[in-house]
Formats: sequence, C-alpha cells, structure tokens
Amino acid sequence: MNLPRALYTLQMIELDLEAKQRRLHEVKATLGETVALRSAREAMKQATSELERWKKRQQELEWEIRSLEQRIAELERDLLSGRVRNPKELGGMQANVESLHHRRRELEDRLLEAMVHVEEHTLRHHEAVTLYQRAETRWREDQARLNEEQSALQREISRLHAEREALIHRLAPDALSEYQRLRQRRNGYAVSEVRHGACRICGVTLPTSLVQAVRQREELIYCSSCGRILCALD
Repeated sequence: MNLPRALYTLQMIELDLEAKQRRLHEVKATLGETVALRSAREAMKQATSELERWKKRQQELEWEIRSLEQRIAELERDLLSGRVRNPKELGGMQANVESLHHRRRELEDRLLEAMVHVEEHTLRHHEAVTLYQRAETRWREDQARLNEEQSALQREISRLHAEREALIHRLAPDALSEYQRLRQRRNGYAVSEVRHGACRICGVTLPTSLVQAVRQREELIYCSSCGRILCALD
C-alpha cells in the first residue's frame, strides 16, 4: 500500500471511528427511563390515587348509611313498642326518625354520586394502566435494542482502534504529522480520492499530468485547489 493510499485508509478508519463514537454517546444518553415512560407512570399513579379516593369515600358513606339505618331501626322499634306514652316525647322521637330518614336520603344521593365516580375512575385507571404497560413494553424493547447496539458499537470501536494503531505504526512520523495537520484544517478530510480526473471533495478538474503523477508516484501530491493530499484508488 503506497503512502497516499495508507493515509486515505487511515482517514476512513478515523472517520468511521468518530461516527461510531458519536453514536455510542447518543445511545448511552438514551439508555434509562424516558420522559414518555415517566409520564405514563405518573398518569397511572394519579389515576390509582383518584380511584382509591372515591372507593374510600364510597365505603365511608356505606358505613355511615348502615349506622344510620341501625339507629332508625332502634328508634322505630321504640315507637312501636308502646314503652313511651308521653305525647311530647313521642313527637320528639318521631321528628328524630324523620330527620334521620332525611339524612339517609342525602347520604344515599352522595353514595350514588360516589359510585358513579368509582365507575368512571375505574375505567380511567384501566386505560392508564394499559397505556403504561404499553409504554413499558416499548421502553423495554428499545432498551434491549439499544443495549445490543451499544455492545456492537463498543466492539467496532475496539476493532477500529486496533486497526488505526497498527496502521499508524507503519507510517513515517512526518507523513503522519502532515496528515493530522491537514485533517485539522480541512474539516476532517486530509486526503481526497481522484475520481474521473477530478478531486472528489472539491470537485475541481485536475491537470492530466497531476493525475498521472498521483497514479504513478508514491510521495504526497496535493490538490491544486483545496490543498488536500490526492489518492488514486483505481
């Protein structure tokens, strides 16, 4: 492999290495919980909290109604027993029973409202749980895929590092220094392929003598327009 071609190969390795390192950084940044997963979990928690709140309210009303019914039953038994004969006392007991009946009807209305809310929030909770489960499934699938990609990228990066080091050790220090200088000044591209008589990167048509020199000689020859090292691959 002549010098320009060796530098071109080094450039391709380094460009590939940089691209894979960027992608690895992106993959690592993406691993972990996503905003979508956290939002779905929070929505499920809120739905669970609201459902439990209305269930608790329903239970409290049911308990209060049962207690009230027991009190009403006791008073009505006393009224029917004939034990109390004083008209004033009987009137007071009857008024109390009517008041308790009125209170029970109010509680039954509230209980009906609570039951409606329980039914509504049961549906909302089911929807929230379903959405969270779907989000979690997608997240786990994405995490598995990203972990696989991360492992593959790490293997590729290790391989490219090894190839790069092996190639660098075969290059003369001055040629490597020139390559690195140009690569820094030319946006990562120090070497350009000659394609159809032109510099592939800048597109300028090259003199025939220059193209022939690139094909026949092994020293570094530069593009007369962009200043990059020229390399003939065909």
